[in-house]
Amino acid sequence: MANPQHSSNHSAPVLVYVVTSGQTVAAFLARTGQLRYWHEQGYDVHVVCSDDGKLQQLSETEPVQIHRIAMTRAISPFADLWALFQLLLLFARLKPTIVNASTPKAGLLGMLAAWLMRVPVRVYLLRGLRSETSQGFAQRLLNGMEQLAAWCAQDVIAVSHSLKETYLQYGLTSAHKLQVLGAGSSNGVQAERFAQTDSRRKQVKEIRTRFGIPQNSFVIGFVGRLVVDKGIDDLVAAFDQICLDNPHAQPHLVLVGDIEPEAPPAEETVRHLHENPRIHVTGFVADPESYYGCFDLLAFPSFREGFPNVPLEAAAAGIPTVGYRATGTSDAVIPGQTGLLAELHNRKEFVACLQYYLENEAVRRRHGENALARVKLTFRPETVFDQWRKFYESRLHARGLSEPQPIPVCSEQTQRAA
Repeated sequence: MANPQHSSNHSAPVLVYVVTSGQTVAAFLARTGQLRYWHEQGYDVHVVCSDDGKLQQLSETEPVQIHRIAMTRAISPFADLWALFQLLLLFARLKPTIVNASTPKAGLLGMLAAWLMRVPVRVYLLRGLRSETSQGFAQRLLNGMEQLAAWCAQDVIAVSHSLKETYLQYGLTSAHKLQVLGAGSSNGVQAERFAQTDSRRKQVKEIRTRFGIPQNSFVIGFVGRLVVDKGIDDLVAAFDQICLDNPHAQPHLVLVGDIEPEAPPAEETVRHLHENPRIHVTGFVADPESYYGCFDLLAFPSFREGFPNVPLEAAAAGIPTVGYRATGTSDAVIPGQTGLLAELHNRKEFVACLQYYLENEAVRRRHGENALARVKLTFRPETVFDQWRKFYESRLHARGLSEPQPIPVCSEQTQRAA
């Protein structure tokens, strides 16, 4: 689709991002301005992904060219070969300088196509490892896909140090090819979006009123997909225990997200979601900033992550996180400083962490303040983008390729005004 904001500069390095879904583009590339950043740095930016209804606004507002190629999360030989063929044709036309591919299916197909077309700079961005929570043949198949994607890439960038360690433990690539940029995260977080302003506090009151939550009630919050791997069964069971242990406190649980049919929670969990009057499910929320202000803490019992954005967003709102000591989460949360972490799958310890914050408001608030300070210091989008800029430039220099010429501020402002 042609984009009036996208003007190709034939001398600019062509940077192509390949991801499976438009939702990933919106969440990880567009929301914090990363796509516009690369445009302003002088790259000719393209995005390849499936059209899941999230692309129309992006194609109108972002200075990039979007190419729709259907890629399914599930393995589908015919559909996957067709997607690979389309990628080959696209790369033959665009002649990319850099291909950055991520998410399991797009990572594999994007790296394979980039290798076949001999793209000069091939980067596999590792956002997570699905095989961590798989077993048997499924795990071997997923690991095989990871090995092939990593083999086709010249660099594998893990979004967290714990993910890098896990990837090496599984023997999926060599240590010299795998690295983490800075403290990790592929995007960072704009802390100002989550600031507790007067207007935000008004929104918080309205949300609590809408769900029938007293303004002084203790609220445990969750943001994400309501699926098994996110620990939703553990969270609901833990909340039930918290309610039993604190009959007079009357805590509430707010779940910001949807149940996905691919990996739904246990039937007992779903029943509790419908029957417990103190559990509130919002459904999908595109911009959940206001909901964080409703929470007293974020519960994040995910079994595996890459580098989760949700604990960073909670931190930006001054909210500590309780989670498991799982891959990715252990990078996003510093135990005893910005949150509390229980051993993976240890529900009893997870409940104890929730209970501790319920009983110790001063500590909870201090950990929230620490979390906010850490986000502002380490995970600003500008910091993350600058690390990527230096990485791309080093790879261009190593291959004798021209670096991009940033667009002058006055020129960019003129383009926007037009």
